[in-house]
Amino acid sequence: MPATVHVRELTADDLDAAWELGRFAFGSDPQRPAQATATPAGLTRYGAFDEAGRLVGKAVDLHHDQWWSGRAVSAADVAGVAVAPEARGRGVARAMLTALLRGARERGAAVSALYPTVAAPYRA
Repeated sequence: MPATVHVRELTADDLDAAWELGRFAFGSDPQRPAQATATPAGLTRYGAFDEAGRLVGKAVDLHHDQWWSGRAVSAADVAGVAVAPEARGRGVARAMLTALLRGARERGAAVSALYPTVAAPYRA
């Protein structure tokens, strides 16, 4: 059953929750690095929020170029995808990645890349 989620770009106010979700998903050090709450150019962070407004998913679009036939092509390198355990298998990642890829296309990205640590969640 698909979850009802609202996906949007994360703001500075969301970054603490995004760090905690990522830390939980990837086993990061509990000491938060400065870049976790910075808002640098060259990336867009997305979050999925449940009906109560709680962050249940996150993903990052790293604005990079890839080289194709000798020329730089704007790309979306998808990183840091995480979904809260209680929201997994309910369409949260699909909604989030759909929004991320739409945003990437709107900014001119022609290709995207994802290097998953596990492949099964992305097969659909």
